[in-house]
Amino acid sequence: MRVLVLLLAVVAGCASAQEVVTLKTRPGVTLPFFIANMGGVKPEAAALLLIGGGGNIRLRVEEGQTRFGQGNFLPRARREFIRNGILPVILDNPTDQQAGDGMSDDFRESAAHVADIRAVRAELEKRYPGLPVFVVGTSRSTLSARTSRARCRPS
Repeated sequence: MRVLVLLLAVVAGCASAQEVVTLKTRPGVTLPFFIANMGGVKPEAAALLLIGGGGNIRLRVEEGQTRFGQGNFLPRARREFIRNGILPVILDNPTDQQAGDGMSDDFRESAAHVADIRAVRAELEKRYPGLPVFVVGTSRSTLSARTSRARCRPS
């Protein structure tokens, strides 16, 4: 019985651990994103947090620690999402949009960007069946949120 309880605790801990995921979203393109640790809070929904400006947060793992730019409001507010039962999922730029100024407005309104968002959403639906997924944007990422809303219908 103790082994079963320990096993369940380990599995539950893994399900809520933070994670950096790199997902193939289009041919030759990957998109890194960060799934926050809910710290024992059961998520009632997930929020895809889209970064404004050029979108780059330079998501990476250094010496076992997840690192990314904290300049945007949404990554800094992730603890508020968690506190309110919302699983924050922070998207970085796809690999074909990492250079220079990042994502342009034209890219944010493109079918390619919708494919990226759709792929991340599908991955979350696979990991968290039945969990509602919302898209949240600020500033220039509202273009991404609007375009994904218009072109991505719930599956």
